[in-house]
Amino acid sequence: MKVSEIVSRVAEFALDETDSQTILQARIVADLNAVYQEVVQSAADNDNDNLLSQEGTLVNGSITITDDFTLIASVRNITNNTSGYSLTRTDIIQLEDQYGGILTDTGSPRWYYVSGKTVNAYPKGTGVTVRVRYYPKPNILTYDSLEADIKMPAMFHQVLVDGCIWYMKQREQGFHDQNDRGEIYQKYQQGIKDYLLAVEARTRGVRRTVTYDF
Repeated sequence: MKVSEIVSRVAEFALDETDSQTILQARIVADLNAVYQEVVQSAADNDNDNLLSQEGTLVNGSITITDDFTLIASVRNITNNTSGYSLTRTDIIQLEDQYGGILTDTGSPRWYYVSGKTVNAYPKGTGVTVRVRYYPKPNILTYDSLEADIKMPAMFHQVLVDGCIWYMKQREQGFHDQNDRGEIYQKYQQGIKDYLLAVEARTRGVRRTVTYDF
């Protein structure tokens, strides 16, 4: 579906009739981007089709990733064009505990931690070449975005509709009927689960049964 088609489907469930069409569309698009990021990020660490990589030389043990990302999948030392080895993910608190709170060691890195858009390797290897594989953040959608701009299979676009309805109903007047609340939420969560299963199946070559009710 194009974004305009998703917006039209969600707008049918709008309860607040005081909003102009322009305001309503803007709110739904904002909700859509929140839902889109939630759904895509839920499957990020299994979605190898969207996995990107960046190679570069560490400067004082660090490399900054150009793109915005949701998750670092791996960091590999590939100095001198060798197959190299993978660094182990950790965090700065664990490193400080392990190395006595002073992170000044240099040499071949064994660990890495992430700070903002920067990947920090430790010990600090200057001149070391690494390959960082990462999952980029989902693109921002607009009302004019086409179906191809939504980086998930079209068969799962209905989950975006259901997620937007869930967001919109909470914002407007809530749920007077708890059964209605549970039904919408369960349908949205089932859509996320089925999308995750589909991504895992595509990545691992495993056939999964999709139960999502369109």
